[in-house]
Amino acid sequence: MLPPAMPKLRSITYSWTVFIAGLPAKFVGIIDNAPDAETAIARAIDEYQVPPNERGRLVALRRD
Repeated sequence: MLPPAMPKLRSITYSWTVFIAGLPAKFVGIIDNAPDAETAIARAIDEYQVPPNERGRLVALRRD
């Protein structure tokens, strides 16, 4: 006899605002449905064509 099947849990995703750090910070865009900041930054690089010289300064803040 098999144990009862566990329900599949949905992965939690958030909306993120991505900026280029600096004074003043430059707004890049909003990324929806990303589980963490690293994923949001990677998607922002692709979606918004962030130049290579600015990719190391990207910051993602979770929107509540």
